[in-house]
Amino acid sequence: MQANDPVVTRLDIVPYVNITRILDVIRDYDFDDRELLSASGIEDRPNKSGGLTGEQYYAFLEFILDNVNIPAFGLKAGLKYTLADYGVLSYACISSATIGQYLQTFFRFQQLVGSNASFSESMREDGPNAIIEIRSQCINRRLYRFDIEEAIGQWCNAAKDLWKGRGTMFTRINLSVSKPDYANEFQDLVGCPTFYNQPLNELVFASALLSDSIEMANELTAQLCEQQCNTILQNLTEQAGVVEQVRRMIINQPGQVPSPKEIAKKLNLSYRTLRRRLSEEGTTFKAVNNEVRIGMAGEYIRQTGLSTQEIAYLLGYSEASNFHRAFKQWYDKTPGQYRALE
Repeated sequence: MQANDPVVTRLDIVPYVNITRILDVIRDYDFDDRELLSASGIEDRPNKSGGLTGEQYYAFLEFILDNVNIPAFGLKAGLKYTLADYGVLSYACISSATIGQYLQTFFRFQQLVGSNASFSESMREDGPNAIIEIRSQCINRRLYRFDIEEAIGQWCNAAKDLWKGRGTMFTRINLSVSKPDYANEFQDLVGCPTFYNQPLNELVFASALLSDSIEMANELTAQLCEQQCNTILQNLTEQAGVVEQVRRMIINQPGQVPSPKEIAKKLNLSYRTLRRRLSEEGTTFKAVNNEVRIGMAGEYIRQTGLSTQEIAYLLGYSEASNFHRAFKQWYDKTPGQYRALE
């Protein structure tokens, strides 16, 4: 692999390019990036293949956020990304015939550029609108906001290439976070109305655009690049083990209860193969799902000020009372009693 290769070597890795783009913004504001990088505990500049585990990356990011104050930091980091930062996946996308195919290809292979260890995205259609939804697994609110902003910045850059010379592609951005003091600057940078305290993080655009052709479309190139992406993803999948992948997919979908068939589809596996491979690793989908919910419930109670009702929603419970009963079974304490111990 080339230095600073954006394609990850393991599914729990965040590529070094993420750090590079953060440092780009830091330099724009005249902070000493070398000093911060050294003080963060990362000994050398990120200039080799590989990457950081999700835990290492978020520890680095938290250190940076503790030591610099840059408005709309995540958005500005996202706006630094170029097509080259997505490696072979970018070629598979930009050689697609239409915007719709571009997006389908990206969402199918997004794990290649670190989505398993950071934020993940999906798309749906709702009448005249197409909606890209962004999800972060972070519980820490500062890291969560950075993740969501960075993803929006990346999509705004991608939209410029997809919809060249025709203004702003997105008609609305919804954010689940509170309105920051830099909201006006944020909206100027994204170029469309932005709304806060919304249920989901979404970029909205006209679904009619999905059929628009792409200037660099090339069927042969698209096929070759998709084959390469598929080979890389299969290798990464075999290395990681199915249990860990299922865990991360459930974590990356707060507020939802994904079915095993949905998870199998995202892993490019049949439902029967998913069941067999989970069995080979000594577990079932139900057991993995319960384990994830138990762990996340404890983390939300310990590390956030979210209400029981909010946590119940994030874990996919339609009623807070059902979550309350489940939590007591898991921890032998009510959520309130558990929080009081911390």
